[in-house]
Amino acid sequence: MADDLVILDGHAMLHKAYHAVPKREDPDGTEVGAVLAVCGQLTWLLRKMRSRHLVMALDPGGPTFRHALFADYKAHRGATPDDLGPQLARLPAAVEALGIRTVCVPGFEADDCIATLVRQGREEGFACWMVGVDKDLFQLVTDHDPPVRLFVLKTREVIDEAAVIERIGVAPSRAVDYYALVGDSSDNVRGAATVGPKAAATLLQHFPDLEAIFADLHAIPSLDTRGARRLPLRLLKARAVIELARRLVRLRDDVPLPFASLREPLAWTGPAADAGAVFAALGDPSVVERLPPG
Repeated sequence: MADDLVILDGHAMLHKAYHAVPKREDPDGTEVGAVLAVCGQLTWLLRKMRSRHLVMALDPGGPTFRHALFADYKAHRGATPDDLGPQLARLPAAVEALGIRTVCVPGFEADDCIATLVRQGREEGFACWMVGVDKDLFQLVTDHDPPVRLFVLKTREVIDEAAVIERIGVAPSRAVDYYALVGDSSDNVRGAATVGPKAAATLLQHFPDLEAIFADLHAIPSLDTRGARRLPLRLLKARAVIELARRLVRLRDDVPLPFASLREPLAWTGPAADAGAVFAALGDPSVVERLPPG
């Protein structure tokens, strides 16, 4: 049986916690509720999961290579709330104090780091568990050994290939092309404006990828989907938009990570020596007490 590698989507976890847990201040009166909630989730994971190899991927802030491709990438998102920004800054130190490594690489999003960790982890024989909620991670899910699963903390749901198909109608290997067609409004990524989820799924159930779709447009009108006769022209008109969207939604798995091998650097052996002081400063030293033996 392969060892497990748990890969945490740090900022996604923090944002979810920020909107879900009550406000809580440290001894200096600074809001820290989301940070403490995430750390509480990590102690739960360490107690419940058999893995002792963990890493948290974080977004660097500032532009990434995707902004060079499309200047308006994520441009519609509002400003970070005043009491969330400082928590984003404090999260890495708190997680490291628990003995869990963090990874943040300028120019790349956390999801790209996750994709790279998945690739490298599988090469080293790890079964990978991604902890997050981002549909962008669907493309990494596989049942092939060693498997890759997405674990949703809130619902304790395990997402495998069948679960991805249930959600979007296509296998994870076709998820990139699916979102290239329908777009991703959460990231301000346009797809083909007149191609909805059902039509995109139908196309990718009949064709293996976008190249095959554009190579055989004359076959599309016979498909059992609404507006099939008009789809070829609509796809041709939107081809440049679709191809850009594909480049934006595809995760990079070649991020320069700060370690050549994962097994030793990511092994959890217990909290850092300063963990007590770190969590006392956050106002909850009991977090360390909830950790399992190292």
